[in-house]
Amino acid sequence: METEAQPVGRATRNAVVVAIMLGMLLAALDQTIVATALPTIVSDLGGANHLSWVVTSYLLAETTMTALIGKFGDLDWRKPMFLLSTSWSSGRFRSPGRGS
Repeated sequence: METEAQPVGRATRNAVVVAIMLGMLLAALDQTIVATALPTIVSDLGGANHLSWVVTSYLLAETTMTALIGKFGDLDWRKPMFLLSTSWSSGRFRSPGRGS
């Protein structure tokens, strides 16, 4: 039997929009931080000829994690996966800088 979709209340709709916007904000912050740190990472590796390797490895890791989190979310773990990824990203942004 098919079930009818129930109308969503205003508070629920607002919570969903805020959650989506939080995810987009964290993704934008991640890209900004990587773009800012990229010259330092490349210089630590020995020069600009390693830039393509750094960008490729970052994109490969990001793509793999996006696919895994998406698959786990499809297995009825959507909320825990979103909370895990946002809390992990928030923890990364608050961690003190390394090295010096």
